[in-house]
Amino acid sequence: MNKKILSFMLIFIMILGTTVFAQGSQEAAAAKKPKLTMFFSAGGSGNSLKSSAERFGKLNDIDVEVLLFSITEVYEKEVLALSSRLGTPDIISIDDTWFPLMKDFLVELDYDKAFYDEFIPSMLGTFRWPQNETGKVLAIPVRMGGEVIIYREDAFRQAGIDPMSLTTWEELYKAGLKLKKQFPDAWPWVGGYNQPAYIVALWLNLIGSYDQDVFNADMTKVAFNTPLGVKATEMLVKLTRDLASPSILSYGYGEEIEALQNGSALMGQLWSARFAAVDKAGLPNSGKFKVLPFYPYGEGSGLSTGVDRVNGWGLGINKYSKNQEAAAKFLAFIGSYEEQLRLAVETSNSPTVSAIFNEPSYLKAVPAAKEMESAMKEGIARPMHIKWAEIEAAIALNLEKAIIGEITASQALSASEAAANQILSK
Repeated sequence: MNKKILSFMLIFIMILGTTVFAQGSQEAAAAKKPKLTMFFSAGGSGNSLKSSAERFGKLNDIDVEVLLFSITEVYEKEVLALSSRLGTPDIISIDDTWFPLMKDFLVELDYDKAFYDEFIPSMLGTFRWPQNETGKVLAIPVRMGGEVIIYREDAFRQAGIDPMSLTTWEELYKAGLKLKKQFPDAWPWVGGYNQPAYIVALWLNLIGSYDQDVFNADMTKVAFNTPLGVKATEMLVKLTRDLASPSILSYGYGEEIEALQNGSALMGQLWSARFAAVDKAGLPNSGKFKVLPFYPYGEGSGLSTGVDRVNGWGLGINKYSKNQEAAAKFLAFIGSYEEQLRLAVETSNSPTVSAIFNEPSYLKAVPAAKEMESAMKEGIARPMHIKWAEIEAAIALNLEKAIIGEITASQALSASEAAANQILSK
């Protein structure tokens, strides 16, 4: 064979071999490229978190798959995956009430103290276990809020009410009576009531603000049926029956927002993230709303401030995930000041980092941000029990009966106690 041809063939084989080897190396590298899978609740919250996940993937050359489902489907799919010890989804999205059931399937997080210190303490504390300052951090809060008291500043001024004097629920109730007299065509109080979680959210804050616990120390029985517990429940009944629309039990958060917007309600308890919807530019009462920078407490409770229960979404890492390093990197990204600020300003996400509530760009979008942060920072988590949804439904039913006058507040607590303890005994 001609030596030139032989040399050419050898060179060709070497080049081909090098190309195949390089291609194989690239394919191997691609095969090792991490891919993070996560499920989010469809809607505003899920779209917000999805935008962050996709941005993270592009910035870090990591494949990200985000699937949106109804909140019920997210819960069912995640519980099935965790209980079956499946490695996907890698990121576990956690409504705070799911945390007791999911906590044992999450990786204990190990970020530095400076990272944790950026969060509103009550929000980070929601995803600690035990739920105290030294509990293990098993997830980070990424979209959370609390119940705040919103009011019409102009109406308060006309009625001669100093909002800073409403430190107790009793003073707030008296202010409501003044508003009722001054503005007979408007309701002094409004809230969301048409779902068990809504009406119980208000009751929980009242119970806590009268220094009453929901459960006993080992969470085997409920502990709210006390004289102060009755007093707190009576306050809920008075606020609702004396100061709110007769149709209040049919109000969801949409109706609450509409009532505040159109002026048919002047004050109420509102989830903090919904303030921007109430005070939306271009509406007749835009710019007239303020938020109390504290949460009222109950007279005779021995407290000096009320108890706001924060709630919302956190993200943790599936302990069976094969991509835990990439997952931890994503949590650090979405929990950072920079990304939380971007989400708050661009997607109306409810931030969990304290400093954002003083950030000018966020204050421009949510003028009451500082007051909200002040009211929420000393808050606590909602009750953490795997049977809470059942207990909550039983309490809501009896609260509704008390509001419409079928039973007294005391009878409502007794019936709720009996129903809850029966659920706990199963």
